[in-house]
Amino acid sequence: MKRLAYQGWQNCYQIESGDCRMIASADIGPRIVHLSRGNGGNLLKLFESQIGKTGGNDWRLYGGHRVWHAPEDPVKSYIPDNDAVDVDILSEDALCLKVLLIPEVEKSITMRVATNGEGFEIVNRIRNVGDEAVKTASWGITTFAPGGVGYMPIFKASSRSEALCASFQINLWDYTNFSDPAFVWREDWIEFHQERALSKQKVGTFAVNPWLAYRLGDSVVLKTFNFGEQDLAASEFPDMGSNVEVYFDEDMFEMEGLSPWKHLNPGESVSHTERLQVFAIDSEWSHEKVIELVKNSITSDW
Repeated sequence: MKRLAYQGWQNCYQIESGDCRMIASADIGPRIVHLSRGNGGNLLKLFESQIGKTGGNDWRLYGGHRVWHAPEDPVKSYIPDNDAVDVDILSEDALCLKVLLIPEVEKSITMRVATNGEGFEIVNRIRNVGDEAVKTASWGITTFAPGGVGYMPIFKASSRSEALCASFQINLWDYTNFSDPAFVWREDWIEFHQERALSKQKVGTFAVNPWLAYRLGDSVVLKTFNFGEQDLAASEFPDMGSNVEVYFDEDMFEMEGLSPWKHLNPGESVSHTERLQVFAIDSEWSHEKVIELVKNSITSDW
Protein backbone atom coordinates (compact mmCIF):
# COMPACT_ATOMS: atom_id res chain seq x y z
CA MET A 1 0.00 0.00 0.00
CA LYS A 2 1.20 3.47 -0.86
CA ARG A 3 0.08 6.75 0.70
CA LEU A 4 0.14 9.68 -1.71
CA ALA A 5 -1.44 12.92 -2.86
CA TYR A 6 -3.69 12.57 -5.90
CA GLN A 7 -5.40 15.24 -7.99
CA GLY A 8 -5.26 17.77 -5.17
CA TRP A 9 -6.47 15.40 -2.44
CA GLN A 10 -3.57 15.10 0.00
CA ASN A 11 -4.52 11.92 1.87
CA CYS A 12 -4.96 9.07 -0.59
CA TYR A 13 -4.12 5.36 -0.56
CA GLN A 14 -3.09 3.17 -3.48
CA ILE A 15 -3.17 -0.61 -3.80
CA GLU A 16 -2.03 -2.67 -6.77
CA SER A 17 -3.13 -5.96 -8.33
CA GLY A 18 -1.03 -7.17 -11.23
CA ASP A 19 -0.53 -4.17 -13.51
CA CYS A 20 -3.67 -2.43 -12.19
CA ARG A 21 -3.95 0.18 -9.47
CA MET A 22 -6.78 1.60 -7.40
CA ILE A 23 -6.70 4.79 -5.32
CA ALA A 24 -9.07 5.98 -2.59
CA SER A 25 -9.21 9.43 -1.02
CA ALA A 26 -9.64 9.89 2.73
CA ASP A 27 -10.26 13.63 2.33
CA ILE A 28 -13.84 13.15 1.13
CA GLY A 29 -16.45 10.46 0.77
CA PRO A 30 -15.52 7.71 1.35
CA ARG A 31 -14.60 7.67 -2.30
CA ILE A 32 -12.46 5.56 -4.66
CA VAL A 33 -11.11 8.02 -7.20
CA HIS A 34 -8.86 6.04 -9.55
CA LEU A 35 -8.76 2.73 -11.40
CA SER A 36 -6.29 2.05 -14.19
CA ARG A 37 -4.41 -0.66 -16.04
CA GLY A 38 -0.72 -0.41 -16.88
CA ASN A 39 0.23 3.14 -17.81
CA GLY A 40 -3.30 3.92 -18.95
CA GLY A 41 -5.40 6.80 -17.75
CA ASN A 42 -8.10 6.77 -15.11
CA LEU A 43 -11.05 4.60 -16.14
CA LEU A 44 -13.21 6.28 -13.51
CA LYS A 45 -15.02 9.55 -14.17
CA LEU A 46 -14.00 12.52 -12.04
CA PHE A 47 -15.79 15.81 -12.60
CA GLU A 48 -13.15 18.36 -13.47
CA SER A 49 -14.75 21.26 -11.59
CA GLN A 50 -14.81 19.17 -8.38
CA ILE A 51 -11.40 17.46 -8.48
CA GLY A 52 -9.36 18.11 -5.36
CA LYS A 53 -12.09 20.02 -3.56
CA THR A 54 -12.98 19.49 0.10
CA GLY A 55 -15.30 21.10 2.62
CA GLY A 56 -18.36 23.23 2.07
CA ASN A 57 -22.08 22.60 2.29
CA ASP A 58 -22.83 21.85 -1.36
CA TRP A 59 -23.31 18.24 -2.41
CA ARG A 60 -20.77 17.22 -5.05
CA LEU A 61 -20.97 14.14 -7.21
CA TYR A 62 -17.13 13.99 -7.55
CA GLY A 63 -17.28 10.71 -9.51
CA GLY A 64 -15.39 7.49 -8.77
CA HIS A 65 -16.94 4.81 -6.54
CA ARG A 66 -19.26 5.63 -3.65
CA VAL A 67 -21.56 3.74 -1.29
CA TRP A 68 -25.17 4.77 -0.70
CA HIS A 69 -27.96 3.28 1.37
CA ALA A 70 -31.22 2.41 -0.37
CA PRO A 71 -33.76 3.71 -1.11
CA GLU A 72 -32.59 6.85 -2.88
CA ASP A 73 -33.89 9.83 -0.96
CA PRO A 74 -33.99 13.45 -2.23
CA VAL A 75 -32.52 14.66 1.08
CA LYS A 76 -30.58 11.87 2.82
CA SER A 77 -28.87 10.57 -0.32
CA TYR A 78 -27.50 14.03 -1.09
CA ILE A 79 -26.04 15.04 2.25
CA PRO A 80 -22.59 16.49 1.38
CA ASP A 81 -19.68 14.09 1.88
CA ASN A 82 -17.00 16.75 1.54
CA ASP A 83 -15.01 16.15 4.73
CA ALA A 84 -12.32 13.71 5.84
CA VAL A 85 -13.28 10.14 6.72
CA ASP A 86 -11.90 7.64 9.23
CA VAL A 87 -9.25 5.25 7.89
CA ASP A 88 -8.46 1.76 9.19
CA ILE A 89 -5.43 0.10 7.61
CA LEU A 90 -6.34 -3.60 7.65
CA SER A 91 -3.25 -4.98 5.90
CA GLU A 92 -0.71 -4.07 3.25
CA ASP A 93 -3.41 -4.70 0.64
CA ALA A 94 -6.60 -3.54 2.36
CA LEU A 95 -8.09 -0.53 4.11
CA CYS A 96 -11.51 0.59 5.34
CA LEU A 97 -12.85 4.14 4.93
CA LYS A 98 -15.94 5.09 6.95
CA VAL A 99 -18.03 8.11 7.83
CA LEU A 100 -21.14 9.07 9.78
CA LEU A 101 -23.13 11.49 7.64
CA ILE A 102 -26.52 11.26 9.35
CA PRO A 103 -27.16 10.32 12.98
CA GLU A 104 -28.47 6.82 12.33
CA VAL A 105 -26.33 5.50 9.47
CA GLU A 106 -22.60 4.86 9.08
CA LYS A 107 -21.27 4.24 5.57
CA SER A 108 -18.02 2.43 4.83
CA ILE A 109 -16.00 1.12 1.92
CA THR A 110 -13.38 -1.58 2.32
CA MET A 111 -10.96 -1.55 -0.61
CA ARG A 112 -8.67 -4.55 -1.01
CA VAL A 113 -6.77 -6.67 -3.46
CA ALA A 114 -8.92 -9.64 -4.47
CA THR A 115 -8.51 -12.57 -2.10
CA ASN A 116 -8.62 -15.05 -4.99
CA GLY A 117 -7.45 -14.23 -8.48
CA GLU A 118 -6.64 -10.81 -9.88
CA GLY A 119 -8.48 -7.55 -9.45
CA PHE A 120 -9.92 -5.64 -6.53
CA GLU A 121 -12.79 -6.15 -4.11
CA ILE A 122 -14.97 -3.40 -2.67
CA VAL A 123 -17.09 -4.13 0.39
CA ASN A 124 -19.99 -1.67 0.56
CA ARG A 125 -21.38 -1.54 4.10
CA ILE A 126 -24.18 0.31 5.88
CA ARG A 127 -24.38 0.14 9.69
CA ASN A 128 -27.25 1.27 11.88
CA VAL A 129 -25.78 3.43 14.65
CA GLY A 130 -29.13 4.91 15.69
CA ASP A 131 -31.61 3.92 18.38
CA GLU A 132 -34.32 2.48 16.12
CA ALA A 133 -34.52 -0.23 13.47
CA VAL A 134 -33.81 0.82 9.87
CA LYS A 135 -34.81 -0.90 6.62
CA THR A 136 -32.11 -0.38 4.03
CA ALA A 137 -29.73 -2.02 1.56
CA SER A 138 -26.10 -1.38 0.68
CA TRP A 139 -25.62 0.21 -2.71
CA GLY A 140 -22.29 0.38 -4.55
CA ILE A 141 -22.04 2.88 -7.42
CA THR A 142 -19.00 3.02 -9.72
CA THR A 143 -18.83 5.94 -12.15
CA PHE A 144 -16.80 5.45 -15.32
CA ALA A 145 -15.39 7.88 -17.84
CA PRO A 146 -17.46 8.54 -20.97
CA GLY A 147 -16.87 7.14 -24.43
CA GLY A 148 -17.38 3.43 -23.78
CA VAL A 149 -19.96 0.66 -24.14
CA GLY A 150 -21.61 -1.07 -21.20
CA TYR A 151 -23.04 -4.59 -21.07
CA MET A 152 -25.82 -6.14 -19.01
CA PRO A 153 -26.54 -9.88 -19.37
CA ILE A 154 -29.91 -11.30 -20.33
CA PHE A 155 -30.43 -14.60 -18.54
CA LYS A 156 -32.63 -17.10 -20.36
CA ALA A 157 -34.56 -20.00 -18.84
CA SER A 158 -32.32 -22.95 -17.99
CA SER A 159 -34.76 -25.71 -18.96
CA ARG A 160 -37.45 -26.32 -21.56
CA SER A 161 -40.22 -26.39 -18.96
CA GLU A 162 -39.04 -23.09 -17.43
CA ALA A 163 -39.05 -21.51 -20.89
CA LEU A 164 -42.85 -21.62 -20.84
CA CYS A 165 -42.77 -18.86 -18.21
CA ALA A 166 -41.06 -15.48 -18.03
CA SER A 167 -37.42 -15.84 -17.02
CA PHE A 168 -35.98 -12.32 -17.14
CA GLN A 169 -37.10 -8.90 -15.95
CA ILE A 170 -36.13 -5.31 -16.71
CA ASN A 171 -36.93 -2.50 -14.30
CA LEU A 172 -37.27 1.04 -15.60
CA TRP A 173 -37.23 4.58 -14.24
CA ASP A 174 -39.58 7.37 -15.29
CA TYR A 175 -36.87 8.92 -17.47
CA THR A 176 -35.79 5.67 -19.17
CA ASN A 177 -36.41 5.89 -22.91
CA PHE A 178 -35.75 2.79 -25.00
CA SER A 179 -35.98 4.84 -28.19
CA ASP A 180 -32.65 6.42 -27.25
CA PRO A 181 -29.98 5.34 -29.78
CA ALA A 182 -27.69 4.27 -26.91
CA PHE A 183 -29.56 0.97 -26.53
CA VAL A 184 -28.63 -2.06 -28.62
CA TRP A 185 -30.46 -5.35 -27.95
CA ARG A 186 -28.61 -8.61 -28.40
CA GLU A 187 -29.77 -12.19 -27.86
CA ASP A 188 -27.94 -12.64 -24.54
CA TRP A 189 -27.05 -9.10 -23.47
CA ILE A 190 -27.95 -5.43 -23.72
CA GLU A 191 -25.41 -2.89 -24.95
CA PHE A 192 -25.36 0.68 -23.69
CA HIS A 193 -23.43 2.99 -26.05
CA GLN A 194 -22.79 5.87 -23.67
CA GLU A 195 -21.61 8.40 -26.21
CA ARG A 196 -24.84 8.00 -28.21
CA ALA A 197 -27.04 8.90 -25.22
CA LEU A 198 -29.37 11.83 -25.84
CA SER A 199 -30.54 12.02 -22.23
CA LYS A 200 -30.12 10.26 -18.89
CA GLN A 201 -31.10 6.57 -18.81
CA LYS A 202 -31.37 3.88 -16.14
CA VAL A 203 -32.10 0.14 -16.27
CA GLY A 204 -32.15 -2.42 -13.48
CA THR A 205 -32.59 -6.18 -13.37
CA PHE A 206 -32.41 -9.20 -11.11
CA ALA A 207 -29.74 -11.70 -12.12
CA VAL A 208 -29.08 -15.03 -10.44
CA ASN A 209 -25.37 -14.80 -11.35
CA PRO A 210 -25.04 -11.04 -11.73
CA TRP A 211 -22.34 -9.21 -13.64
CA LEU A 212 -21.90 -5.95 -15.52
CA ALA A 213 -19.09 -4.84 -17.83
CA TYR A 214 -17.83 -1.67 -19.47
CA ARG A 215 -15.35 -1.38 -22.35
CA LEU A 216 -13.37 1.82 -22.74
CA GLY A 217 -10.56 2.11 -25.26
CA ASP A 218 -8.24 -0.87 -24.90
CA SER A 219 -9.65 -2.02 -21.53
CA VAL A 220 -12.76 -3.74 -20.30
CA VAL A 221 -13.87 -3.65 -16.64
CA LEU A 222 -15.81 -6.64 -15.34
CA LYS A 223 -17.85 -6.13 -12.18
CA THR A 224 -19.22 -9.17 -10.36
CA PHE A 225 -21.16 -9.33 -7.11
CA ASN A 226 -21.29 -11.41 -3.94
CA PHE A 227 -24.33 -10.91 -1.71
CA GLY A 228 -23.27 -13.50 0.85
CA GLU A 229 -26.54 -15.44 0.61
CA GLN A 230 -27.90 -18.19 -1.58
CA ASP A 231 -31.25 -18.64 -3.34
CA LEU A 232 -32.21 -14.97 -3.21
CA ALA A 233 -35.38 -13.87 -4.98
CA ALA A 234 -35.99 -10.63 -6.83
CA SER A 235 -38.65 -9.63 -4.32
CA GLU A 236 -35.93 -9.26 -1.67
CA PHE A 237 -34.11 -6.44 -3.51
CA PRO A 238 -34.80 -2.70 -3.93
CA ASP A 239 -36.08 -0.96 -7.06
CA MET A 240 -38.72 -3.56 -7.95
CA GLY A 241 -36.23 -6.40 -7.53
CA SER A 242 -32.93 -5.09 -8.91
CA ASN A 243 -29.58 -6.39 -7.72
CA VAL A 244 -27.70 -4.73 -10.59
CA GLU A 245 -28.38 -1.41 -12.28
CA VAL A 246 -26.90 0.76 -15.01
CA TYR A 247 -27.19 4.54 -15.17
CA PHE A 248 -25.70 6.70 -17.92
CA ASP A 249 -26.02 10.10 -19.52
CA GLU A 250 -23.96 12.37 -21.76
CA ASP A 251 -21.16 12.65 -19.18
CA MET A 252 -20.65 9.24 -17.54
CA PHE A 253 -21.56 5.58 -17.17
CA GLU A 254 -22.40 3.94 -13.81
CA MET A 255 -22.41 0.25 -12.85
CA GLU A 256 -24.30 -0.36 -9.61
CA GLY A 257 -24.99 -3.26 -7.25
CA LEU A 258 -27.51 -3.52 -4.42
CA SER A 259 -27.78 -5.92 -1.50
CA PRO A 260 -31.10 -7.45 -0.42
CA TRP A 261 -33.33 -5.36 1.83
CA LYS A 262 -32.52 -5.82 5.49
CA HIS A 263 -34.11 -4.61 8.73
CA LEU A 264 -31.18 -3.42 10.81
CA ASN A 265 -31.52 -3.27 14.55
CA PRO A 266 -29.20 -0.82 16.32
CA GLY A 267 -25.60 -1.92 15.79
CA GLU A 268 -26.37 -4.24 12.85
CA SER A 269 -25.08 -3.80 9.32
CA VAL A 270 -25.76 -4.89 5.76
CA SER A 271 -23.14 -5.22 3.04
CA HIS A 272 -22.26 -6.75 -0.28
CA THR A 273 -18.95 -7.22 -2.09
CA GLU A 274 -18.11 -6.19 -5.64
CA ARG A 275 -15.10 -7.46 -7.58
CA LEU A 276 -13.59 -5.28 -10.30
CA GLN A 277 -11.26 -6.86 -12.85
CA VAL A 278 -9.63 -4.94 -15.68
CA PHE A 279 -8.59 -6.76 -18.87
CA ALA A 280 -6.63 -5.65 -21.90
CA ILE A 281 -8.47 -5.81 -25.20
CA ASP A 282 -7.90 -4.66 -28.74
CA SER A 283 -10.00 -1.56 -29.34
CA GLU A 284 -11.05 -3.12 -32.67
CA TRP A 285 -12.55 -6.21 -31.05
CA SER A 286 -16.19 -6.95 -31.80
CA HIS A 287 -18.69 -6.83 -28.96
CA GLU A 288 -19.11 -10.58 -29.33
CA LYS A 289 -15.40 -11.11 -28.64
CA VAL A 290 -15.51 -8.83 -25.59
CA ILE A 291 -18.51 -10.71 -24.21
CA GLU A 292 -16.68 -14.01 -24.75
CA LEU A 293 -13.75 -12.70 -22.69
CA VAL A 294 -16.11 -11.46 -19.98
CA LYS A 295 -17.97 -14.76 -19.69
CA ASN A 296 -14.73 -16.74 -19.59
CA SER A 297 -13.43 -14.51 -16.80
CA ILE A 298 -16.36 -14.91 -14.42
CA THR A 299 -15.53 -17.21 -11.52
CA SER A 300 -17.35 -18.35 -8.40
CA ASP A 301 -14.29 -18.75 -6.16
CA TRP A 302 -14.99 -15.87 -3.81
